[in-house]
Amino acid sequence: MIEAQQRNIKASNGDRMLATSSDGGIAQFRRMMEEFKRAESQNGDATLASNT
Repeated sequence: MIEAQQRNIKASNGDRMLATSSDGGIAQFRRMMEEFKRAESQNGDATLASNT
């Protein structure tokens, strides 16, 4: 099944895949991680020091 999905992705000519409701958890995790990374890069070690 996974191999068939990969063939379909390769044959799609760059079309983007649509998210489904079951993707919500991982999408939220990715957004949160990006926010954490952005905050950390803006605040540097000050944020890390204040959390310990």
